[in-house]
Amino acid sequence: MSKTLSKTFPRLFIETSTSLCALGLEDAEGAFFGFQELLERNQHERILCEIQHLLMQAKLSASDLKSIVVGVGPGSFVGCRLAVAVAQGLALAYDIPLLPLSSLQIGAQCYYEKYQEGAQVLTQVLILNDAKLGEVYQGLYHLDFKSQVMVPVKPDQALELSELAQLLQEPGVDFFLTDHPEGLKSQMGFAGMPFEISAQSMRALAQASVAGDFQGACDVNPVYLRAKSQWVKKVVL
Repeated sequence: MSKTLSKTFPRLFIETSTSLCALGLEDAEGAFFGFQELLERNQHERILCEIQHLLMQAKLSASDLKSIVVGVGPGSFVGCRLAVAVAQGLALAYDIPLLPLSSLQIGAQCYYEKYQEGAQVLTQVLILNDAKLGEVYQGLYHLDFKSQVMVPVKPDQALELSELAQLLQEPGVDFFLTDHPEGLKSQMGFAGMPFEISAQSMRALAQASVAGDFQGACDVNPVYLRAKSQWVKKVVL
C-alpha cells in the first residue's frame, strides 16, 4: 500500500523495542503530542491507555488516524512484537497504512538531533545494542545532508562479541549502547553513550520517507536478527 505523505495525517508513532515506551501523535495541522516513559516490563499494560490519552489530547479518535509509524526492531523480542501487534491491530480495524522503521535507525536519528548543536557534528554513527546470548545488534548510519536524517550505510545485523574488533576500528563513528554486557564494555574499553529513542525522531524519519512506502498491516513484521552461529542445530549424541 502506498500513499503520499500529504495524505497520511493524523499520524501515530509507536516504538517499544527497548524498555522505553515512546509514543507520539501528529495531527493534520502539525501539532505534536508525545508520551515517553521507562516502563521496563509493563509496557503491554500501559500502551493502549497511553495511545488513547494521546488521541484525547488531540481531540481525535482511532478512526481518524491516516497512518501509523512503527519501530520494528531489532531489539527486545517482546517489545518489537508488542509495537507491531498494536500497530497491526489498529491498521486492520481502521484500514490504516503502516510505515515500518528500524529501531536502530531511530536511535541514530535521535542521537543526531540531540547532539547536532555541539561543536563537532558526527555524521556517521555505529549503534551497538545488546542482543543477549553473547551477541550485539549493530547498525551503521550516516547523515544525509539534504534531508538531515540518518540513513543506513548497510543493513542492520547481529554479531557475536568476538566479531566487534574490526567494527571498533571504523573511522569517524560514535557508539550507542544500552544494557550492554560486561564483555562488550571490556572489548570496547569504554561504556559508550546511552542508546536513546524518541517519537520526535521517528517523525523526522517519516517526513523524509527514508524507510520506503507505506505498507499494509499484513506486510509489516518485527525484525528478528541473530548471528549465524545461533541458527546452527546442535546434534546430541
